Amino acid sequence: MEYPFIQPPVHKKFTEMTREEAQAHFAWFTEQIPARIAILEAAIQATPGYDSWKADGTPHSLVLLGKWFYQKIIFAERDSPPLPVVLPDGAAPTKTAGRELTAETVSIVMDVAMYLSQALFRSIPDLKWKLGAGSKWDVNYQQVVIVGKGPLPFNPFHIILVYAFGVMDRTWGPNRLRELYTIWFNSLSK
Repeated sequence: MEYPFIQPPVHKKFTEMTREEAQAHFAWFTEQIPARIAILEAAIQATPGYDSWKADGTPHSLVLLGKWFYQKIIFAERDSPPLPVVLPDGAAPTKTAGRELTAETVSIVMDVAMYLSQALFRSIPDLKWKLGAGSKWDVNYQQVVIVGKGPLPFNPFHIILVYAFGVMDRTWGPNRLRELYTIWFNSLSK
């Protein structure tokens, strides 16, 4: 199964977007969640050994998702053709050490981020989506974040992207996704 690429509507650095463009990206992101989770679920179920996985938003579902995701993180040499997925510049780095994530992997990263977000929303009822504010030097400036009772906003795409790069340099293994859920559950609920 070829994984469908995700295509955000705005292709500028977050620091260069007008507030209206950032709000359009925010609306697009939050509207895409159900459809992209359905794509993720279908792709996982089409993988041998994962046919019973359900996108039910439970912490337990993250264990098998983490194993599947770990196997799907693919890097290409930087001199390969450019990514057909166009993310807003500055969304998060997609390149490092002469390598970059494949377009398919970037799309899967976005979808896993959306799913992890939904698992957190299912467990913590008072969470809210928010458009990152503050100064242009803030890492979450004009990006889609989740806020809860804790002091730090959760930027799901950035966190899952960092995890993908941790897989490349062998810092993180397949259990990291479930660990990230626990870390952010604790941070957002207190």
